[in-house]
Amino acid sequence: MDEWKKGSNYSCVFTHGSTKTSKTVSFCTACCTVEPTIHLQKPTFEAIFKGERVSADCVVVGLKDSTVSWIVDGREQDSESVNSTLNRNNTQTITSRLTVSAAQWKSYSNVSCKVTHPCFTKEASITKETGPSKNPVLELLRPSEDQLGAHSAELICIITGFFPSDIYVKWQKGDEDIGPNNYKNNPVAPENGGVSYSMVSRLTIPKSEWMTRNTYSCKAAHGTKWFEAKTPDNLFACSSTEPTIHLQKPTFEAIFKGERVSADCVVIGLKDSTISWIVDGREQDSESVNSTLNGNNTQTITSRLTVSAADWKSYNKTSCKVTHPCFTKEASITKETGPSKNPVLELLRPSEDQLGAHSAELICIITGFFPSDIYVKWQKGDKNIGPDNYKNNPIAPENEGVSYSMVSRLTIAKNEWTTQNTYSCKAAHGTKWFEAKTPDHLFACSSIEPTIHLQKPNFEAIFKGERVSADCVVIGLKDSTVSWIVDGREQDSESVNSTLNGNNTQTITSRLTVSAADWKSYNKTSCKVTHPCFTKEASITKETGPSKNPVLELLRPSEDQLGAHSAELICIITGFFPSDIYVKWQKGDKNIGPDNYKNNPIAPENGGVSYSMVSRLTIAKNEWTTQNTYSCKAAHGTEWFEAKTPDSLFASVIPTKPTIHLLQSTSDLVCLVHGYSPKHIEINWLLNEEPVSQNYTTAQPSKGTDGKFSTRSHIPYSVREWKPGMVYTCMVKHPATNTILSRNISKPEIIEEKDFHDDNVDYFVPEDDMQGVWTTACTFIILFLLSFLYSSFVTVVKVRK
Repeated sequence: MDEWKKGSNYSCVFTHGSTKTSKTVSFCTACCTVEPTIHLQKPTFEAIFKGERVSADCVVVGLKDSTVSWIVDGREQDSESVNSTLNRNNTQTITSRLTVSAAQWKSYSNVSCKVTHPCFTKEASITKETGPSKNPVLELLRPSEDQLGAHSAELICIITGFFPSDIYVKWQKGDEDIGPNNYKNNPVAPENGGVSYSMVSRLTIPKSEWMTRNTYSCKAAHGTKWFEAKTPDNLFACSSTEPTIHLQKPTFEAIFKGERVSADCVVIGLKDSTISWIVDGREQDSESVNSTLNGNNTQTITSRLTVSAADWKSYNKTSCKVTHPCFTKEASITKETGPSKNPVLELLRPSEDQLGAHSAELICIITGFFPSDIYVKWQKGDKNIGPDNYKNNPIAPENEGVSYSMVSRLTIAKNEWTTQNTYSCKAAHGTKWFEAKTPDHLFACSSIEPTIHLQKPNFEAIFKGERVSADCVVIGLKDSTVSWIVDGREQDSESVNSTLNGNNTQTITSRLTVSAADWKSYNKTSCKVTHPCFTKEASITKETGPSKNPVLELLRPSEDQLGAHSAELICIITGFFPSDIYVKWQKGDKNIGPDNYKNNPIAPENGGVSYSMVSRLTIAKNEWTTQNTYSCKAAHGTEWFEAKTPDSLFASVIPTKPTIHLLQSTSDLVCLVHGYSPKHIEINWLLNEEPVSQNYTTAQPSKGTDGKFSTRSHIPYSVREWKPGMVYTCMVKHPATNTILSRNISKPEIIEEKDFHDDNVDYFVPEDDMQGVWTTACTFIILFLLSFLYSSFVTVVKVRK
């Protein structure tokens, strides 16, 4: 056994006649070939920097009988401690520690942890980085405004540009070290392609310390020096977020009317902020100031500047300035300069949808004006409409800021639609008024045309040669009329139905009924709608091009559907032209009612060169065992086209008992199960009537062309472990047919012995069996020699006599 573990080779030689065959095996070829995992942890730079004794750890997970050694600059070094633990998967975990002085460690160029095993050798190394040293640059980021509203804040230290990568980072409050539990050092990361390194350290400061006016230092030890970044004493006095300033200029309505006007400045920022107004470089007194403290350590300040309209128009630049010990910021209103441009006004009528509601909207679009100051109002007749009845959208730049535009929307209640009033959109710009006015008959016509739905005859009636009908349904304004135009000539309609709707519209239905032969002769059939405000038509045009016959394909119900109360048979019809087609289903030779199937709309394919459609037949579960055939039939042109199911369509759900066969190969047993349905089946293996504990695999059932299922189960066996008289049993349970079947196989008590050798199998004789054979052989030889000596002695005595 020792020779085996040392890696000695053992060979089995087989000679038969002139043929000689051998197979060699060793411990290394028989054991696992996976290399060990080595985790090598170098000493912390903190210990190196402080000049303490430092330790490097090597943790190895690998095969048993592995040894670990340390190689320092080519020379083996003793390790301080070794810890070895056996794992459950025939491996061991070895921990080895190398402890030296900090000075020795800094002198090393290459430190390696080497793992040795009879079957392999592997090592991991720590190599000293070479290159010019680069000092770190430290930068501190203040806590964000969001953090200052929470229970703690985070101070971030960004350390960049250092080389080599060894660094030790800590924090101090004042001149005292902060415990490492209060900060987190992220791993060192290469930057600039590995030319230098960077890292981030995050210090958490509880809210209770914000008022202590302490300074915080981020300190980094690198090489032989300390590097530092320090916060100011007022770290939590100032926010890194500037205040928000909203500056609202006076309304142009007040300026245009010559009244006193007001500009408002609303500031949200830190406490102790002050506001001042600067007009063309000179400070101006504000009329009123209002200040409110918020819950997030900020305040809202409102300041108002009130002057005459004439003064405001004379100002070039008006600024609101916010001053705080930590910052100064301002926002300004600057007079626009450039050539003045007059606005253009356009009115849009209410839409058809609005005319069916309780109110309608009149839209005024104002474009092309400069500067942006404008005042818009509405009038009914010559009276102003209250601002609650209209909405002015914000002014927006157009043409890259060369001019401006805006939209105003007036809501008109339904009870005013019959008053014959005119409505005016009026815009004051510069020193003038501009206007757009509606006609007196604003609500007589709608700007939206009527909706026409034209339905051609169904192809079933055309194919059967019956009289056919085309329907035209129109939704539009009252007093509309509908007429039919066939190939340029007006045609009488068979029936007209008109219904008044609640939204001042009517729905008209007109039907054109002709013979199937007449319809097929038409090239273009149009439905024309006429009204005093408009004329519109919709048409059906005969498709032209070479006829193409449909191709029908049936898709069987899915396995999931066969577990429900009904199944769906899908008929895919493709490649036909023109688009006219009639599809139905039959069970045997009888038509199935249209309530049992659904024909999807026809869709173009291949860019409109041909068409396709899908029909879906629902078959109830109680019909699955009737052995009926189902046909999908499509009428196209003058012919029928058909796709039919086989008789075995639902064979997979009709309960059928399985058939099993048990087969034997050189290394496993195979249990074949076939000809059963439905799909669910259970296969188990027994050895001497006990469940087999070893793994066996059972394949997913597969469905054959006859709709029945088959599967197989494999179980491996060992020739040496399968003793005579042992019985393997394949047990099959099929719940749907309440069937339990079994097949078994056993190894006979007397078998014909034949020598054979499988190159794919490694054979070895246990050491206990070899000892027994050797004992028997020795006994036989000794007895043979004793018999030979006794016979010789007796012969010699008789000859002498």
